[in-house]
Amino acid sequence: MASLSIVSRIMIYRFRSQLSWTVSAFAATAAVLTLSTPAQAATTGTASVTSATRVAFTAGSGNANAITVTRSGRVVVIDDKVTIKPGKGCKRVGSDKTRVQCTTTSNPALVTVSTGDRNDVITNKTGIPMNAYGGSGNDSIVGGSARDAVLNGGAGDDKVYGGAGNDDLYGGTGNDKLYGQAGADELDGQAGADYLGGGAGSDHAIYWNRTRSVTANLDGKANDGEKGEKDTIATDVENIWGGSGNDILTGNAGANMIEGHGGKDVIRGGAGNDSLSAWGNLGNTIYGDAGSDFIHSGSGNDLVYGGDGKDFVYGESGNDTVYAGPGDDWVEGELGNDLIYAGDGNDWLIGGDGNDRLFGEAGDDNLRGTGSSIDGESDTETNTLDGGTQVGEYGDSCYAGAASTKINCE
Repeated sequence: MASLSIVSRIMIYRFRSQLSWTVSAFAATAAVLTLSTPAQAATTGTASVTSATRVAFTAGSGNANAITVTRSGRVVVIDDKVTIKPGKGCKRVGSDKTRVQCTTTSNPALVTVSTGDRNDVITNKTGIPMNAYGGSGNDSIVGGSARDAVLNGGAGDDKVYGGAGNDDLYGGTGNDKLYGQAGADELDGQAGADYLGGGAGSDHAIYWNRTRSVTANLDGKANDGEKGEKDTIATDVENIWGGSGNDILTGNAGANMIEGHGGKDVIRGGAGNDSLSAWGNLGNTIYGDAGSDFIHSGSGNDLVYGGDGKDFVYGESGNDTVYAGPGDDWVEGELGNDLIYAGDGNDWLIGGDGNDRLFGEAGDDNLRGTGSSIDGESDTETNTLDGGTQVGEYGDSCYAGAASTKINCE
């Protein structure tokens, strides 16, 4: 038994030694293979004329590009800090491998620049519209003096500047900074905690492609976007387009255009003469607040508060409740059984189709139970028209059919 024990120990020792040698040899081989495998080589970007009026540059991989686009007549010059391969319609500028000039057959109408996987810079110094795609990396994109159709930072923490013109700016994934600058710009930060700055012109913060609920407030604070997103919409952005979720959209003291695109939305105009629309049929709540506002409430059973000012409210379909508020307001209930309170002022209330209840309240008001006939005498709907308190010389005028009830109508 003792001999067997010694033999066993010898075998175990040999096994362990062999295993150790095998593992060491494998590790050494792997190290050699790793050291002998070269890094992926950078590739060269190409510039080409793609049509009679279009020029495109696509960067290679592995390079940090610094693209500048300039123009002289029909010649578009693309300048980089790394080598550019001239494609169709393009040639090098002298012996400089980093500059090419591309000549279109007609005046150039579009330049497209796509960079790759490093921290790139794209600058358009022309009046030619540009499509720019930053790709991955922390990129900087500067638009030209005309409308730039698409300036898209792509993945990474990007900075995108629209320049002059009405531009469409997209951040892509990452925490991006979008600056519309001059012109009426559309700013879509997409995923990440983004900064949306408008600059001069009437600009839009875009969330229309979102399906989850969004909060957007034109107060310059990091409280915008989906839950936890923490976008910042600067105070020099005037307008908001919501998505299809249940959004809360709030304007500021300026003249704002705010649209909810589906969902059960809450929209506040704030002070200023605003245009507020909430599409969809789930029942929206809209506050015009101060100012003379245009309000379109959508096709559901909506609740509308006009607020101070001379407001125009259009109810569309659905059983809407409207409090027009102080001011000389115009309210059309349209389809559905609507309940409309005019508030103070000399107001026009038009119920539209359906069994409506209209209350003129204070002021000399004009109440019409139906939109189908101007005098309402052929109307069979059971509307209720209450002119309310007479303030001026003329009192309230009520128009409705024989089946309707008229109260305090002079």
